[in-house]
Amino acid sequence: MKLNRCSKKALLGTLASLFIASDLFAAGDGHAPGVSTLLLPVFNFALYLVLMFLILKGPISTLLRARRDNLEAHIKRAAMHWDQARKQLLEVQRRFQTLDGDIKELSERIAIEAKKEGETLVADAKEHALMTIKRANEGALAERKTAENQVRAELAQAVLKLASEKLTKDMNQDTDRPLRERALDGIRALG
Repeated sequence: MKLNRCSKKALLGTLASLFIASDLFAAGDGHAPGVSTLLLPVFNFALYLVLMFLILKGPISTLLRARRDNLEAHIKRAAMHWDQARKQLLEVQRRFQTLDGDIKELSERIAIEAKKEGETLVADAKEHALMTIKRANEGALAERKTAENQVRAELAQAVLKLASEKLTKDMNQDTDRPLRERALDGIRALG
């Protein structure tokens, strides 16, 4: 800590007055001190207080100013935090008040989306059912044609068998010749 010129003088004066006062008390003859004897220590003490004030005025005022600035900064930060907390509280209260409306809106939206999803599922199921019915009909038709063809083939086989049996009974050379000629005429007509 640097001492300015005035502070140095005050410090030297205080030290000198302390030395003088100590010499006066030491030179006393054992009697109680009088007013003049007490005046010098009071003056020295007052001078000491003035010197201490002058010496410590700068550092103490700097320290107090720094402390004040620090406290003001803390107060400003606290006020800012208070404002932020109050805004957040107001926002939460506002959202809490609109919570019923939000829940109702969300429920309605869920109901609408569920209805749409249900309609989509029903439409997909109907389409799938129609495709299944169509495939079943096509399969049944194909099986019917196959069965018809098989029955026709079996009938044709049965007819051929019956015709063969009948022809072998009824056929002879005289009845066979006109049939052969008719078949050959049919083949010639094609060619």
